[in-house]
Amino acid sequence: MVADTWNHRLQIFDLEGQFLKQIGKRGSGPGEFQCPCSVALDSRGRLFVCDLDNKRVQVLTQEGEFVTAFGRTGNHEGAMHAPRAIAIDSNDYIYVTEYEKHHFQVFDSSGNFVSSYGSEGQGVGHFNKPCGIAVDTSGRMFVSDSFNHRLHVF
Repeated sequence: MVADTWNHRLQIFDLEGQFLKQIGKRGSGPGEFQCPCSVALDSRGRLFVCDLDNKRVQVLTQEGEFVTAFGRTGNHEGAMHAPRAIAIDSNDYIYVTEYEKHHFQVFDSSGNFVSSYGSEGQGVGHFNKPCGIAVDTSGRMFVSDSFNHRLHVF
């Protein structure tokens, strides 16, 4: 699965790299995207997509059917301004980097806000436009801190 950001869709390929299908199109409705930039699967096989310019995470079935979405612009807990990257751990906690807010947020498997970490800066636990996130099988989290030119490991 590839987030085809500038074409506002997801593309699915088989293991040999052959194109199978696309999901979504440009728009702001359910199952539509404005610059999808990252995708992750949870343990139930649901797709979680950072829908950057719609400022939300969309949840879809693997067939591309809309399930739900979470996040909206604002200054409240769980608000999204530029959700750039997403990762899901073995307990189905969802981690979303916020490029413009210089932190990452944690949500439960239903999309409910749990916590956020980080703030703008150069010190430990500070970020300057985090743009990637991954969680390994041992639970370590890796956050790329793009403008500070470093990788945080939690």
